[in-house]
Amino acid sequence: MSGFGQSGPLAGEPGHDVTYAAHAGVVALSGTSGGPPAWGPGVPVADLCAAMSALLAAVHERTSTGKGRHLDVSIRDCLSHWLNARLGPFHHAGLTALDDQRAMALERPGYHTFTCVDGTAIAIGAIEDHFFGRLVRTLGLAEWAEPRWSAYRAREEAVDGINAAVAAALATRDATTVLAEPAGAGVPVARVLPPLEAVEASGRTVDHPTAGPLLPFPVAMPS
Repeated sequence: MSGFGQSGPLAGEPGHDVTYAAHAGVVALSGTSGGPPAWGPGVPVADLCAAMSALLAAVHERTSTGKGRHLDVSIRDCLSHWLNARLGPFHHAGLTALDDQRAMALERPGYHTFTCVDGTAIAIGAIEDHFFGRLVRTLGLAEWAEPRWSAYRAREEAVDGINAAVAAALATRDATTVLAEPAGAGVPVARVLPPLEAVEASGRTVDHPTAGPLLPFPVAMPS
């Protein structure tokens, strides 16, 4: 495994997670829409992405041939591969300008983080039509409950107004109310948990002698 693979113009160049992501086109889509790129996922996604890809390739090779082989794993290329989740929608919408691509990737109607009146950060994922309808009804946003906003394409064009309305509604409610109302109606809503609290809430930690509580392999497998 290397930053840019064993051949090509960047082979042997020094790098780190953030620079691999910059080369991969991922940093350009990060930050906030209309602002400068900002790399801040908080975890080394390029390194982890490459490790996952390498392991999958190795297991596939062993399963297919019963043998091992040398694998040339480029961290940059592995993370670039994850761009496919965005490249398809960009192509479908005919978006070639970076600002338009960033807006599609970062600004989605009813899909964002918001702040309640008590200062609690809340994440809402109401992209699908049925989720969005439930969200605006429980928040009393009659304007956005009109039939013309029932299709996602229409909401895309009004993303700023929709998210501003949701933000204003949440700014008058405390977290307990928000988590009870939309969540009770079946809308994906969650409090934004700090890392240590999220780890504790998982209930799946194992104690490491030097690193402290860590999370085990995430896939439940029969023993």
